[in-house]
Formats: sequence, C-alpha cells, structure tokens
Amino acid sequence: MHVKDLPVAILLTPVLPLPGQSGRALRAWSWLNDLNRSHKVYVLVANDTGVPIVPADYPAEGVCSIPTKTSNAPKLLRILGILFPPICLFFRKVIVDWHYPINISVLDYPISELPKKHVSRIVVFRFYMHELGQVIAKYYPSAKLELDMDDLESFTRISVAGSLIRMKRYRESILWIASAIQYLLLELFIARCYSIVWLASAKDSFYLKMRIILNVQERPNRIPLPDLKDINHSNQSDILRILFVGTLNYPPNEDAILYFLNKIQPEIEKRLKRPWKLCVIGRHASPSLTKLLENASRVDFFPDVERLETFYSAAQIIIVPLRSGGGTKLKSIEAFSYRRPLVSTRHGMRGISATAGTHYLVAETPSQFADAITLLANDPVLAEHISKNGEALCRESYGLI
Repeated sequence: MHVKDLPVAILLTPVLPLPGQSGRALRAWSWLNDLNRSHKVYVLVANDTGVPIVPADYPAEGVCSIPTKTSNAPKLLRILGILFPPICLFFRKVIVDWHYPINISVLDYPISELPKKHVSRIVVFRFYMHELGQVIAKYYPSAKLELDMDDLESFTRISVAGSLIRMKRYRESILWIASAIQYLLLELFIARCYSIVWLASAKDSFYLKMRIILNVQERPNRIPLPDLKDINHSNQSDILRILFVGTLNYPPNEDAILYFLNKIQPEIEKRLKRPWKLCVIGRHASPSLTKLLENASRVDFFPDVERLETFYSAAQIIIVPLRSGGGTKLKSIEAFSYRRPLVSTRHGMRGISATAGTHYLVAETPSQFADAITLLANDPVLAEHISKNGEALCRESYGLI
C-alpha cells in the first residue's frame, strides 16, 4: 500500500514514546514502532509538564501536546474517596493519578491538526487516560478503540501497599490500598468500553478475564537490544561485582534494597569467601535511603547514570530481590539482554516466560539468595550457561525489532 493510502492511528500517551527512558516511555515506543508498520501515526502526549522535546528524526507524522492535570480534589473529597471508594465511579477527581483535561477545549487544536478521515485505530496507553480517550473517540466514531493498561493497576497498588507495610509506612499503605480498591472498581466497568484491552503480563490477563472481561490480549514488554560487542563477557575480576538497577522512589525497589542490606548481605558474608561489591544504580532515592547506601559497607551507589553499558560490563551477577510491584520487570529483561547471570525472586520474573534453573536462578529467602550468588561466583560454567540462555530468550521474545 502506498504511504499516502495508509490508514491513520492515534496513540494517546502520558509520556513521549522514546527508547532508553522510563518503562512507560519504552512501552509507548514499542507501540509507536508497531503502529508505524501499517499506519500513519499521530502521537498525542497528555501531561502536566509542557510540550515535550521531539527528536528531529522522530518516527511519527505529528506530535501534539494536551495539557492535563492529575487528581486534585479538595481534601474532604479525597478523604471520602478513601473511606468510600465507590465514589470514584461517579467522581473521578478523587482517584490518585487520574488524568483529565484542564478543559475540553484544549483538544480542539490537536484534533484539528489530525486528518479528518481514515483514522482507523485509537490506542489509549495507560488506564488513567480513559477520560481523554473517550473524548477523542467521539471525533472518530468508526475508529477501533483500544486500551493498553500495561499492568493491572489494582493488583500493582495492593502489592505496593505490601512493600510499604514491610517498611512500616502504614499511612502511605492505607492510601495505596484505597486507590487499589478504586482502580479495581473502575477496571470492572471501563475495560468493557474498548474493543481490545492489552496487558503485558499473562497473569494480569488471566485475572482480568476472570472478571468476565473477554476482550483481553497479551502484549509483552519489549526493550531495545544493546550492542554486546563492547561488553566483557568473560569478566573474572578478583572482586565479585553484583548489580541492582531500579528507580528508588518506587516503594518495591526501596523495599528490595532494604531486604538485601538487612537480610541478604549478612548471609552472603557467611558464605562467600572472596571480596565482593554491590553496585546500586537508581535515581530519586529519599535522603534517608541515600545516606544508608552511601554509608553501607560493600556498596557503591550511583544515583544518576546516563548509560548502563559500563556497569553491566563490570557486573558478574545481577540481582532482583523484588517482593512486590506489578507488571513486567524490565530490569530482569535488561539483565538478560546484557548476557548477565540473574538471581531473582519469582516476583522479579513476573510477566516473563523464563524457567528457573535455565534462564535464571530463583531465590526467595536470604539464604537462597546467598547460596545462588555463591554458586554463580564459584561456577563460571554455570554462570555462562544461565547468561546465554537468558540472552537467547530475550532476543527471541522481548527484543524490539
């Protein structure tokens, strides 16, 4: 089909689709690339941070910005929303993170810039963009309307609440539990408004289908594959280097680091007879966590790293001691992509079709983590076997083409 004859797709997203950015931006980038194969794509970026900077060679027909706000209801209404979550079905502004336009007229310019005809698909990326998606869909009633939830927000939020409880941040956990109930109620109703609902994890897809929502399909998360020619695959330094990567203001990542420092590290000290270091890479750590990491023995903390290749090249083992959170763990896929042996909880492999013992070593308890790390440190043949299997799985199932 000639380019001029291609149908038009609209991608509504809270972030500009880009590789090498946040997990949201990366999943949106995957959508942009897939849609580009059969459509002329227009990207509508809805956020409260202003017009995004678009690269000169950006693969979209056009990018428009829609100014939005997130929920800012009066305090009394927020409290009512916490105490009586069903209020969210009638008054969206009590919902945490929910996006809505400052006023509907802000859509006039973006819509006027789009083709008047041939819009065949509208992909609404992220659940909390629903209101905006419904408004845009009214302009194109014949377009196929799809929702990419990415993960199941209700499950994610209740899981995050669990990590906050473990860290004794009870007030925050109550807010996350209340928002989980709100999102659960909304998931029961909103998902039925779309021809297809996409989820990254097979487990999340199963849970949503259990609610008699049958228009659910799985769309795995994918990442750009790194160039491995500069990666040292036979890294046998005297110091065993262990790596953890994650945004540290996200409670499950903070909980994972505290779990390592307080529970796993003492077990490693008992077992491992060679020098070792943990490298932690993560932005937005709280002042207390920053101080803890900077003062911890055997820990090198890097709060702001632009390129990860050097750190993956130096690392001999990647750890993912996650016990909560939702969706697919991109950090686990990324470890596979760099051909590094991975030790992870089963939760850390959520949404990934990997087999324990083949693609990674599973560990749930501190003793199991210490045993797995010691085993990989002392058995380079096993480490290489696990690494190659993980990389092959990533290239086959989770690499952006």
